[in-house]
Amino acid sequence: MSTRRPALIARMKRQRSTQHWAQQAERPYLSVKSPRRHTRALRMPRSFMTRSSLLLLLLIALAAIDARAQTPTLEITPGSITFGCTLGGEDSTRSFVVRNTGASDVTILEYIAPAGFVAPGARDVVVPAGTELTEVLHFAPLTAGPAIAGGSLIIRTPDGDVLVPVSGEIGAEPTIGVNPTRLDFFDVAIGSSAELCITVSNPSCRPIDVLNASIDNPAFALSRIFAMPRELGPFEEQTVCVTFTPTVEGDQEGALTFDGSLGKRAVVRLFGRGVRSQIAVEPALVDFGSIDIGSASGEIVVDIVNRGSLSATIDPGLAISGANPGDFVLSSAPLRFTVGPGERAPLRLRFVPTAAGDRSAEIVLNNTSDVDPVISLRGRGVVFDVLVTPTSVDMGDVFVSQSRMAIDTVLVLNRGSEPVTIASTTIEGADAPAFERYGFVVARLNPGDNYVLDIEFKPYAPRVFTADLIVTLESGARITVPLRGRGLDTAGVRARHIAGDTIRAHVGERRMLRFTIDPPLDGRDTTRRVVIRLKLDPQALYPHGVVAGGATATRSYNAEGIAELIFSSETQLELDHFDVEIEGLFTGRPLNRVTVDSVDLGDPRIAVTNSPGVVGLEGCDVAGDSLLRPVAILSLAPNPASDRTSLHYLADGGARLSILELDGNAVKRMTLPPGGDAGAVFSLDLSAIAVGMYYVEITDFRTVDWRKLEVVR
Repeated sequence: MSTRRPALIARMKRQRSTQHWAQQAERPYLSVKSPRRHTRALRMPRSFMTRSSLLLLLLIALAAIDARAQTPTLEITPGSITFGCTLGGEDSTRSFVVRNTGASDVTILEYIAPAGFVAPGARDVVVPAGTELTEVLHFAPLTAGPAIAGGSLIIRTPDGDVLVPVSGEIGAEPTIGVNPTRLDFFDVAIGSSAELCITVSNPSCRPIDVLNASIDNPAFALSRIFAMPRELGPFEEQTVCVTFTPTVEGDQEGALTFDGSLGKRAVVRLFGRGVRSQIAVEPALVDFGSIDIGSASGEIVVDIVNRGSLSATIDPGLAISGANPGDFVLSSAPLRFTVGPGERAPLRLRFVPTAAGDRSAEIVLNNTSDVDPVISLRGRGVVFDVLVTPTSVDMGDVFVSQSRMAIDTVLVLNRGSEPVTIASTTIEGADAPAFERYGFVVARLNPGDNYVLDIEFKPYAPRVFTADLIVTLESGARITVPLRGRGLDTAGVRARHIAGDTIRAHVGERRMLRFTIDPPLDGRDTTRRVVIRLKLDPQALYPHGVVAGGATATRSYNAEGIAELIFSSETQLELDHFDVEIEGLFTGRPLNRVTVDSVDLGDPRIAVTNSPGVVGLEGCDVAGDSLLRPVAILSLAPNPASDRTSLHYLADGGARLSILELDGNAVKRMTLPPGGDAGAVFSLDLSAIAVGMYYVEITDFRTVDWRKLEVVR
């Protein structure tokens, strides 16, 4: 600061009392005022005013006007005074010349400067005609910029004011400017980089030195910057760029700091987030199990999961590779797709083995994430040998609104060397509602295992009904068993029931019944299918055999406890009668009754009645021993059991095994072979049976034994 500054400040304070003169800036460039004393000299009393005196006054006024017109003129050089950039607190000067171009001397009474400027301090300075005077104007702003100061320098004379335009730029303090002050990189994939730039500037009219630049987080780095230290000139700008290269997931924050001279500093805040896509597969291993060669497995879905925070694109051309790629099929897979954070995309796969043995392959998911997961595929090609017998089932003739149940009609046997899973057993076709199957819907059969199905026929119209029993393996293979039955109209039936005819027989004894055919058959219609229904005595069990015309009957039972005897083949009958022999294989109790419920020759026009004398066959109350020992379960172990248990049993003539739920619903049935004197042991597969409590029952259709079994896992 100049040593003259205190004096200048004092002069500026004095000028503040005369600032009203600044309002003269709008007056003409030269202005002359007549002194008030001239006006007072022209005043006189009205009593002296005459025409001559008025003329004299007019002449004097004209002379004064002429004298004013000849007032001396001041010329200022330069015509306007401009100051360059001056900081607040500094003092700048400019010289100007005042020249008197008139014919008489001019007295400068004082100089008045606008705010921020300091006028020359000279007063009452006489500028002779034709001479000039050099003066100095000061620009000393008291406040910081940036700003523009200006106004008029007033040069006051007795004859008027001279106005000189003045202006000056108040400069900003030298500093380091940055724009913007915040860089946000948002999401950047790990291993990738993003670049953003800022402008570094000096907003002042004075230079400043940038000494260094630094960043406090290594995830951010300077990628473009000028050499340092460096002087930034007045209003100079430079570009600086920063890159963000995340190495971990999550938010990152840092600061770019510029240090400059004069203790100046500028900071740019830095923000970014490291993201990554993380592709995984669920499940990573797909095991299709054993599938019949040439058959297709069920569809298995594998989910492609993005566990990261960045979307990932699965590359096109998903391919199956590995040892046996031709045995596995992508049911559905888009050529190229994107999986967002937390999203799933399904791949659907099937196994179609082309050869026996273990088969394997893999799918590599090439994608834009860090990891290319692998889906491992495996399965086993096998040749299944499943026997379903019989190949067709004829349910015979049944009256409409009645039903016929065929017990253990269909046998499913695994004759192969691999376990077989029965996926479903269904009845299909237009007449499917007339047939019902009972037994396992789903079962797993180990080699040698079997299970049986019961078929019920319930015709709802007098016509022939057909449908198909479909046994579907897990491999997709289907085995078809045609079903047939005929519904008979009940109109015109004269007598079918033979009520009250009771047969009593002890163990091993046979009794014969004779039935009359009315009207008699003609010679062309003597071969017919005979159906006899026998109602069981509460103390009796099932009859062992029926013989009529040389044909042995099969047995089925309905919910009312009526045993239905159906001859396995058509029987040659006499024209007017036929005989039936019943062998009494019962429990050995004194009274074992079987009551004839109905007899049917398949034609409602033919009535079958009991012949006279048949009732006379009643009356044997002698108890005897059974020819066959009752069935018995000797042991069932382990119990509780998980996947398998051993059954030790007695069954001289074989038995049927049933695993029943507590409510009586059968979940598994199979035939047990006859045992010796010490019985037989059978390994029972429980792998397809759900956890719970069950009854294990065996019967030879005359005696029954059972045990409770608990299945656990």
